[in-house]
Amino acid sequence: MRYNINNSIKKGGEVNQQEKDSLLQDPAVREEIDRHKWFESERAGYDIGFEKAAQDWINQFAQDWLARRRAQNSEMAQAQLKPLKPRKRSAKSYLF
Repeated sequence: MRYNINNSIKKGGEVNQQEKDSLLQDPAVREEIDRHKWFESERAGYDIGFEKAAQDWINQFAQDWLARRRAQNSEMAQAQLKPLKPRKRSAKSYLF
């Protein structure tokens, strides 16, 4: 099931509609939105619903979440590209 989030992002509009749709397909994002929904529903005293929680999470947290996710992916890619350094072994270690 896809949810359509049409309002603009408050923090400068870096997350476009295509990114919103792909965000909502990501299980990690849906988990974050569900967590946000729980907190906001507790604060409001009633269930605010997934659509409102998703819109609020995207407006408040998506930009930072995407930046952290991109940085993590970049770090993992760089770690995979680094050549392995040979370990220095003492002469005794070759005897065993």
